[in-house]
Amino acid sequence: MKKFNQFITENINLDYKFTTIVTDVSVYGLDETFEKQDVDYDVLETIVEWRLQPDVKNDRIKTMDLMVTKIQSEINIDNDNIVLNTDSPEYKEWDIISEIDFQRDGGVCPESVEIDFREKKVKIL
Repeated sequence: MKKFNQFITENINLDYKFTTIVTDVSVYGLDETFEKQDVDYDVLETIVEWRLQPDVKNDRIKTMDLMVTKIQSEINIDNDNIVLNTDSPEYKEWDIISEIDFQRDGGVCPESVEIDFREKKVKIL
């Protein structure tokens, strides 16, 4: 059995990639960023790319790591569209904070996103 478990551990890539469209999106810090009062905005689409990567030890999965790999959000601000894309150079300095938790039944999925232009951070819940 040990040889089989070692084979499984060493030879199977258990990296699961997902893409989720999130509709519950909050945006903060637009007034300061765009130096205007009462900025009108509409989030057109927000996509979160993420992956589950199990830490396999011998005959069991020790832990499951959930990593957000990319966020892309198209936002209409005062009739101008901007695209926040964490892969682009202008957003590389932004913090990506993942607070996604496994649900009681074991399910997991990003459910909401908070984008803060003032603090330059994106929080995924």
